[in-house]
Amino acid sequence: MRKDDLAIEFQKIDEEVVLLDRLIMIKTQRSLDSIELRAAAFSITSIYNGLEKMVVSNILRKFSVHQSVTLLL
Repeated sequence: MRKDDLAIEFQKIDEEVVLLDRLIMIKTQRSLDSIELRAAAFSITSIYNGLEKMVVSNILRKFSVHQSVTLLL
């Protein structure tokens, strides 16, 4: 996993949080449907889960490479 990949994922999370904040503000003003709020929250959760999988995958890959090198020595 590259730093660029993480930066992109964090940028997506930031954008979704801003959107969610806007929707919450609109909801208080105009009684926005909670379905839209849940959709925004689900989107943030999906991005976070993708980011988490990337990080875990990277850690496991590094661990398996380290373990393979150790076994060879």
